[in-house]
Amino acid sequence: MTEGGKGGVSGAMMQVTTQFEGSTLTTYVFRGRLCMVAADVGEALGYADGSFKKVLRDWSDELIAGQDIDTLTGDDLRQFKEMARVGNVSFPSSAPSLTVLYEPGVNLACVKTEKPLGRKLRRLLADEVLPKLRRGELQQRREAPIVLDDAESQVRLLGLRQREALSLYAVIPGLYDPEFLRHKTEHAAALVTGDAPMIENPLLDVSGYLQSRGVGASERKKMGGQFGKKLKAAYVAKHGEEPGKLPRDVNGGSREVLCYTERDRPLFDRVFAEMFGAAIVAAASGIS
Repeated sequence: MTEGGKGGVSGAMMQVTTQFEGSTLTTYVFRGRLCMVAADVGEALGYADGSFKKVLRDWSDELIAGQDIDTLTGDDLRQFKEMARVGNVSFPSSAPSLTVLYEPGVNLACVKTEKPLGRKLRRLLADEVLPKLRRGELQQRREAPIVLDDAESQVRLLGLRQREALSLYAVIPGLYDPEFLRHKTEHAAALVTGDAPMIENPLLDVSGYLQSRGVGASERKKMGGQFGKKLKAAYVAKHGEEPGKLPRDVNGGSREVLCYTERDRPLFDRVFAEMFGAAIVAAASGIS
């Protein structure tokens, strides 16, 4: 394409389609410039197939390439076709070139032609096409939106939320124990992928343990504190030191709580048996 045809490239071809003397005539805005397919202009003016090409050659001394007229080939033609999706233009889809007339060229053709339709075509452009373009009433070919599968969208959203949550834990280096961060990271990844987290020694807490043993919410609230004290004493008796602490989400806030893991489950079982008795242990375990 010549220099006069260069400009910004929009993602979709803007166009205004009108009816003129029984023919469909489309005005395109390609790379920021108004243009028409030369063959369409010739048909609208009443020239027989192919004869308008000869007329254009006769006017070649007045039609300035790149300003009034252009021949699209190669990538320019391919881009024009892809953006305009031209399906009703009088040229084969495999044609190696396409002649277009820019707005000055169309006006010149309407002036120079001896056809009576020239004046009518100029009137159409002045009264209908250009006002629509000025008002922005362009019939833009819109690309179909890419609709993500709903399940896929949910997974992506979940992934973004988990990533944002993990970034908050890393705001202050050293604030959280590495084991706690590892647990959080693996849990977040498992939520997104749908896999079980590969944690060798996952955390274990009093409330979750009691719930898994069938203890109701009111009873957990009543007995949780006492259970925790006995559990801590059992841990110290076994290890000679107090259990570590990690920040946990408690009632919508974060606070330091004693940290236990699956390795401590036998201690949980022992305290549970001491507090709730053999009958409750049997019932909670489903033993008749």
